[in-house]
Amino acid sequence: MLFHNAIIEKLIFKPFVFITLKRLINTFVKLFFYLKIFIRFVFFIGKMILVSMCLAGINCNYKGESKPSERVVELIKAGKAIPVCPEQLGGLPTPRSGARILSGNGHDVLDNKTRLVTDDGLDVTEQYVKGAHLVLEICKMFNITEVVLKQGSPSCGKGKTQGGETERMLVNGDGVTVALLKRNGIEVYSEDDLQDEVIWKKLIA
Repeated sequence: MLFHNAIIEKLIFKPFVFITLKRLINTFVKLFFYLKIFIRFVFFIGKMILVSMCLAGINCNYKGESKPSERVVELIKAGKAIPVCPEQLGGLPTPRSGARILSGNGHDVLDNKTRLVTDDGLDVTEQYVKGAHLVLEICKMFNITEVVLKQGSPSCGKGKTQGGETERMLVNGDGVTVALLKRNGIEVYSEDDLQDEVIWKKLIA
């Protein structure tokens, strides 16, 4: 019986302990990683800028792709920017169906005057509004007053967004997240605006 118990201990108990310790170590490593990021953001000397995650080269847009901007990537590498995706924050998957504002723009969505629907007819207004508010909370948390967002997006478009009653097309107007940020006094730039050397020097300083 003692022999059998020893065999069981070797075959079951020790591997179990090893696996448990390995998981604990991995958990602590991840916690330490996120703690470093948190400390970096909280105690960073100088301003932080919020940027669209797809502009940072992360595959998060509705096609599951990215639209990297060299200057946004430079802001990330310099430790000056936080990447976010409002649509993911709102609970939408990646990839996902493209969406459009039925009429008007993001301001009308916030005022409950219109809806946001996908190409296959699903109403995603709630997710887009939720994502916009979470982005605003992040800005408030880190005292962010300037953002760089993806032009032409139903969330992040500045001056150009996705609209149309029957099919998706580029229309004049702000996306939902841009509309909310503007209402709260946050300066919004598109990736195209970064080609302006005055704006760029202001953000990278």
